[in-house]
Amino acid sequence: MVGARQARLDRVSVRPSRIHKRGLFALRAFRPDELICEYTGELIRNIICDLREVRYQAAGVDCYMFRVDNDWVIDATYAGNFARFINHSCQPNCDAKIVTIGDRGHIAIIAKRR
Repeated sequence: MVGARQARLDRVSVRPSRIHKRGLFALRAFRPDELICEYTGELIRNIICDLREVRYQAAGVDCYMFRVDNDWVIDATYAGNFARFINHSCQPNCDAKIVTIGDRGHIAIIAKRR
């Protein structure tokens, strides 16, 4: 798994961002529909998500959560990978797609354009 993570880090870089403190930036061009990375973290129920958001805010901790569906959220705040540094854009160059493998939803980050 370390090799796969390193391969992905060869494709992207976490750097300071004007949008937020840090952002994820491509180190090369991606083809449309090419997988950039998976958004990983701890899979939690929505009710836990709500509680954690309050706790993180009270502690002054940046919160990195991504909703998979109506029941599940991936919390990347402490257990996530570099994908948590993807920032919002009004002109996005990638999309998040929910991919079901077995009985679990995964969040794939897919290139939208070059």
